[in-house]
Amino acid sequence: NRQAPGRGFRAEEHPAADTDEDRYDIREQREDLSHGAKVGQRRVARDEDKLMKVVTPIKLDVLESTVAETDDGDGVLWNASTTYAKNARVRYEHNRYISLADSNKGNTPQPKYSDPLLTKWRNLGPTNRYALIDDTVGTQTVATGATSMRFVMPFNRCTSFGLLNVDAAFVSVLVKDDSGDVFFQRDYTMTADLTSFSAYQYCFYPIVASHDLVATEVPMPILGTLEVTLSGIEDPAIGHVVCGRTSVLGETKYGAEVGETDYSRKETDEFGVTTFIRRASASNMSLPLYLHPDQSDAVKRILTNLRATPALWVGDNRDEGFEALTIWGWKEEHRLVYAGLNEMEFKLDIQGLI
Repeated sequence: NRQAPGRGFRAEEHPAADTDEDRYDIREQREDLSHGAKVGQRRVARDEDKLMKVVTPIKLDVLESTVAETDDGDGVLWNASTTYAKNARVRYEHNRYISLADSNKGNTPQPKYSDPLLTKWRNLGPTNRYALIDDTVGTQTVATGATSMRFVMPFNRCTSFGLLNVDAAFVSVLVKDDSGDVFFQRDYTMTADLTSFSAYQYCFYPIVASHDLVATEVPMPILGTLEVTLSGIEDPAIGHVVCGRTSVLGETKYGAEVGETDYSRKETDEFGVTTFIRRASASNMSLPLYLHPDQSDAVKRILTNLRATPALWVGDNRDEGFEALTIWGWKEEHRLVYAGLNEMEFKLDIQGLI
């Protein structure tokens, strides 16, 4: 079944304009002809508003999962009394390690060593079960040999979730509080925009899957859980899960730039033969934002707290918005210029993680 044209990659609950708590809380001190706001009024968020949001993630743990840690796939559980040979593989605290020396006994595997000369183990990354909560999007938790995957995460005081690098045809999401009451429930079809409205392409072009799913208007439980089920294909997989609270940074203006850093290598030998080594790539974006000076201190505090911290950046919150403006990464730079009494120039640069 084909999905009707439309972005379809993000679940957004557009706020109603008739309730105080759903108003876009940026005061207008000047005439705004584009929205008809008068001096001193608060501007109400309209459907055409492209709000820039950031989801500050909470620390996650895998409470339940149909994917288990195994000796064959992740290595045997490390034991302090066992002597390991060189290249032996173990798992410890949900990470995989390979031994770098023979007669390796009593040396606790560590993600990082302060002294390279004392290194006895090399960290190979998270186990399959826990790959979906490391800081990278490229490493996936894969339900090998299955047609569905289910997992449960904490969702305490959260209003947003992001499911990134998803390989599945269907996604079911359920948010409950600690008493079992359902706060949010929705099923999604992971079909991307067809990018064309011609009947020929609609009928004969391959169906393209969407791999990212974000919802930023989820009712907040004090203590809750996020339950996700991926299904519809063999070996469903997911790269990263984000749960957190959303902060509005401003309104995205036209002129936003999106790019990609490609870590692949192209090598040409003395005979002119070129070989390609395909590697991972990371997205990046540079956004001009509208922000009233009254809100600048609050926004600066948010951005300062996110220094050297991965977060989920949503540059276009609309249902039909641009998927390219959603990036899991870190704030590379921001610039706030007080251009006038009621005018501010705000530029935000985001570098994505692999």
